[in-house]
Amino acid sequence: MDRNKPFEHAFRHYDTWLNDPFFSFETQAELQPLIDYPDEIMNRFTGYPDFGTGGMRGVLGAGTSRINQYTIALATQALAKQLLELHRPESMKGVVICYDTRLHGAAFAKTAAAVLVSHHIPVFLSEKYRPVPVLSYAVRKLKAEAGIMITASHNPAKYSGYKVYGHDGGQITPEFASKIVQDMQSVTDIRTLSWMKVSDTQKQSIWQVLDDQIDLDYRLYLQKNRIRPDIFKRVADLKIVYTPLHGTGGRYIQQIMEDAGLNNLFIEPSQASPDPFFSTVEVPNPESAAALKNAVNLAVSKKADLAMATDPDGDRVGIAVRDPDGQMIPLNGNQIGLLLMDYVLRNRKARNRLPEGSFCVTTRVSTRLAKRIAAYYNVELQETLTGFKFIGERIKWFDEQGDQTFCFGFEESFGYLASTEVRDKDGLQALLLICEMAAEAKLESKTLLACLDDLYQKYGYAHEDAFSVVLEGVAGKARLDGLMRKMRQISQHPVSVQLAELGIQHCEDYTIVTETEMIDNRPNKRYLPSADMLYFGLGGDLDLDWVCVRPSGTEPKLKIYCGAYSSDPVKARDKLELIRQQMNLLIHNLLEDLSEEKTLEV
Repeated sequence: MDRNKPFEHAFRHYDTWLNDPFFSFETQAELQPLIDYPDEIMNRFTGYPDFGTGGMRGVLGAGTSRINQYTIALATQALAKQLLELHRPESMKGVVICYDTRLHGAAFAKTAAAVLVSHHIPVFLSEKYRPVPVLSYAVRKLKAEAGIMITASHNPAKYSGYKVYGHDGGQITPEFASKIVQDMQSVTDIRTLSWMKVSDTQKQSIWQVLDDQIDLDYRLYLQKNRIRPDIFKRVADLKIVYTPLHGTGGRYIQQIMEDAGLNNLFIEPSQASPDPFFSTVEVPNPESAAALKNAVNLAVSKKADLAMATDPDGDRVGIAVRDPDGQMIPLNGNQIGLLLMDYVLRNRKARNRLPEGSFCVTTRVSTRLAKRIAAYYNVELQETLTGFKFIGERIKWFDEQGDQTFCFGFEESFGYLASTEVRDKDGLQALLLICEMAAEAKLESKTLLACLDDLYQKYGYAHEDAFSVVLEGVAGKARLDGLMRKMRQISQHPVSVQLAELGIQHCEDYTIVTETEMIDNRPNKRYLPSADMLYFGLGGDLDLDWVCVRPSGTEPKLKIYCGAYSSDPVKARDKLELIRQQMNLLIHNLLEDLSEEKTLEV
């Protein structure tokens, strides 16, 4: 292949965007200085943003591969085409559109609305920032055909994104996403897109505002689905510090806690206001202890029981809990998930709300101890691929359309859900339940750390982690593909590799689908759709140790997950560290092999 062709293709698009009056003055002013930077032109004008586990996400800016009003319009036109293949315009309830506190969120939401209205599809557009769980709830409440959320979740400020939700309020399935991708890729010239001006579409009767009633209904839903609604009356001295990390949660949490009767809530003042630059944190990610720093400092000064944070779109929650010495210790997503799962199941059982056929859902890369907790409560545990849309899909299949009862779902990346009226992870509901759980522990003169240790003593000690190798740009994508190819070769010959002095006991390649989706016209609980993911079972003391690798669906990185388990906490910790070290060394060696292959090719 002629190596100059990709650049010629990218530069041709660059020249069009730079000079054609179809593109805005601001877009062309941003592109003008790039004429002397061919690598940047390649990165900005090679393909469109990918749809992954959370929709379309990427760096803000001008170019076909960036997030901007044109790629937002492109994705929305593809969504409109799919909706019109399924429904007649006059029969549609509409599409709910929300946005978080990121740069250009409101403008992108209006662009999406204008495209849909131009295709005669009704919209319910939010005129204020709202969290993901409110969008999911609104789609279901309004019986809408779809939802759009303008967000990049917990990514840095330079990112934005576009998540699509189905009529059930859950993220769209891979099948639906692939159709949107096909429609996007069929557009070779973005100038063929056309949509009415926002000022004109706003005058149409099918353009509706998502009003404040939906917020009130969502708050009532949270109170209805509490596990122990009496607990704050019995533990009046529980103190909570919360930060929305400049995101959407700050508008909601004060009222949610007042509804619940929790009065000692302190909102971290420096991060309470919306800020699209997230200026007080490097990354607005509650998975990061650094993002919790300000809340932790306030919690120490207030002698609070918990420091808590939600990400900008309000679907994830992270916490730090007080230890016996008064220090605030952050918990990881698996630890929070185990505590919540036990809390929900234990209290449902105590109140005769755990019927036969109850089930929980988690992901293949979350803690292996979830299975032990589910077995203890005689509850089925279903496992899915990474991505909360698969958890929402299981709720639809087995609770809504089946005869089972969904109790709890979680993934290690700090996403939790304990009811069915929302079909994505709900950081605000999780935050409320965590406060309940802390109050229950305090009633028994315990901390959440002590409760976690009780679980470990009962089910085995767990040390789990996830880390990433970032490979940006066009060249990085090629190296990422090469890494997965090399790892797949290892999965086919596992005897050649040992991790933490453990041989690989079994391998699972999720590009190979071994189960059919349906059995006797019913969904198969063991079915997992095809995914570029490899799982290595390592055995170990409790026969639970593992490693999993997969490319991120929304970011230019390889994600590595691992877990080590033992009846001895020190042994589990040391084993995990050894697995981490050896995985890092293995990936380093594989990247060197890829570089040598490239040299030979040249």
